[in-house]
Amino acid sequence: MSVPQVQALPEGWSTQRLGSVVQRTNQRDPTRDPEAEFEYVDVSSVSRESLRITHANRLRGSDAPSRARKAIKQGDVIFATVRPALRRVAVVPSDLDGQVCSTGFCVLRARPDAVDPWFLYFHACSDAFVAGVAAEQKGSSYPAVTDTAVREETISLPPLPEQRAIAHVLRTVQRAKGATEGVIEAARQLKQSLMRHLFTYGPVPVDQVGKVKLEETEIGPVPEGWEIVPLGDLIPEGPQNGLYKHASSYGEGTPIVRIDDYPNEGGVIVGAAKRVALSPSEIDKYGLLPGDLVVNRVNSLSHLGKSAVIGELEEPTVFESNMMRLRVAQDSIVRGFAFRFLTGPVARAQIRGAAKRAVAQSSINQGDVMTLRMPLPPKDEQARISQALDAVDAKAAAMGKRAAALDSLFQSLLHHLMTGKVRVKELDLPEAVESGT
Repeated sequence: MSVPQVQALPEGWSTQRLGSVVQRTNQRDPTRDPEAEFEYVDVSSVSRESLRITHANRLRGSDAPSRARKAIKQGDVIFATVRPALRRVAVVPSDLDGQVCSTGFCVLRARPDAVDPWFLYFHACSDAFVAGVAAEQKGSSYPAVTDTAVREETISLPPLPEQRAIAHVLRTVQRAKGATEGVIEAARQLKQSLMRHLFTYGPVPVDQVGKVKLEETEIGPVPEGWEIVPLGDLIPEGPQNGLYKHASSYGEGTPIVRIDDYPNEGGVIVGAAKRVALSPSEIDKYGLLPGDLVVNRVNSLSHLGKSAVIGELEEPTVFESNMMRLRVAQDSIVRGFAFRFLTGPVARAQIRGAAKRAVAQSSINQGDVMTLRMPLPPKDEQARISQALDAVDAKAAAMGKRAAALDSLFQSLLHHLMTGKVRVKELDLPEAVESGT
């Protein structure tokens, strides 16, 4: 057991060994009933970001893996003992009551007279607890701790009413963050549907699609009058691969855009995290301008072709060798439209089809990008398509900032409430909260 830092506890709090405030749990062998189906929670079922079970696998007893042995109940806290520093912690929801989880979890079932289940969960999420457990892990290729090591950790307990009040505050913030993330996911799905609609029917309302005359092309149906052209026709200078520099050149100097600088869903790049020592001629040759498009040319197949647009940069910036730069002609295409096409399903399917595949990564070359077939509507329609998708991105970006702020608030409250630095006295809570559901 790790040795906790000695600090004064708030009045009315006590420190207990975790094992003394949880109940014994049982094992269950699903293979004894080969035809019966059950829900199986493995370590990958728990999200490190949301700290909850995101999915379970429905299996027959005959297909149960050897690690599917721990019986779980609603309200149990499961803590992954494999690589514990990754903080895979969750509460078992009602729809998984009576199911099975992996032996890669320690199952903590609260004693109702000693600890509130949700307070126990938030304690298991805290930095101090995770660090204490991680200090006990053994092994290098498969670091893990035993259930005994987890139960030997300590927990600081306020009276039960205060535990419930603390848990109520933290759950409220956690729910708000989850709701915000739900809006972000809905915006992402909306964007995918909207992109399919816009690149098939153009910028028309959904109830007007029946009036749009379509023609079949090599990339699928598009409105009559749209051209289908090679992307290379719109890039007079042609694509340019980025700059390769040995790792020893990194540190100080000119910002260099790398794949890590791409926004999650593509988007606008306004800076770079890394710097590299360059000559003036290299900066001139590989320098980026606002409106340039950068396309990832070497990566796993799922990320290959990921694209972003360069925004307003505060200083001269270059780009790395695993991407290529496209500088489109402004007389024939709206820059934002070219970017939207590259991030859409039609372009990504063509890129995957052209990819040169190896064991660990795939690649595309300049010729592959030049020959991409893309639709070219009139410029006013290009602009309207770009603006519609920009609006969805702006909504998702605003929600992303809100989610980040809520996460920061949650982490701060988790530390201050669970250590008693901020006190929350008993609240007038609903009966459901009092009972820990």
